[in-house]
Amino acid sequence: MEKSEEQLMTAYQQGDANALDSIYRLMQKPLYSFIFRYTRDEQLSS
Repeated sequence: MEKSEEQLMTAYQQGDANALDSIYRLMQKPLYSFIFRYTRDEQLSS
């Protein structure tokens, strides 16, 4: 079972560095899309 975003954030706050990797994987595409939508710059969005 995968952890929720809230559980991952709590784990990260408690020192679990692996939780940050999981958060990054979850948020990579949405964050890229958000930044690209406002900048229209692929390099800046990456």
